[in-house]
Order: sequence, then C-alpha cells, then structure tokens
Amino acid sequence: MPMAQHDPGHLAALLAPLVRGECDVSIGSRYVAQSGYRAPLARRLGMVLFSAVVRLAVGQRITDTTSGYRAYDGR
Repeated sequence: MPMAQHDPGHLAALLAPLVRGECDVSIGSRYVAQSGYRAPLARRLGMVLFSAVVRLAVGQRITDTTSGYRAYDGR
C-alpha cells in the first residue's frame, strides 16, 4: 500500500494557526517533518524551482508549493 502524502493526524496542527488568527492560509508540507513521503526526482526539481519563484514573488519561504493539504480562513 502506498504511503499517504499527508497524515490526517496533523489536521489539528494545520488548523491551529487559522483558529488563533495568526494567518489567512495554512499549508501542510510533506517536507518539513519526517513524513516518509518522497516525491519522484522530476517533481522534486520542479518544486525547488516553484519554491524559489514563490519566495521571490511573495518574500516568504514555502517548502511545499504543490501541497494540496491547505486550510483557508473564512475570508
């Protein structure tokens, strides 16, 4: 059985900054903690490129720009 990209047990940690009003968007990264997930090489290279572009555009480091594990505030 393939490993899940995101652990559902991390949902509370994903939502916590939103609940505390610390951010508008929370993005769960597969690469910050030891999740065991390893993307194919081509995808990893693309993610490095996208991460660099996003960092230049918004001035913030986002480690997993292609993550679908996101939460948004009500606005």
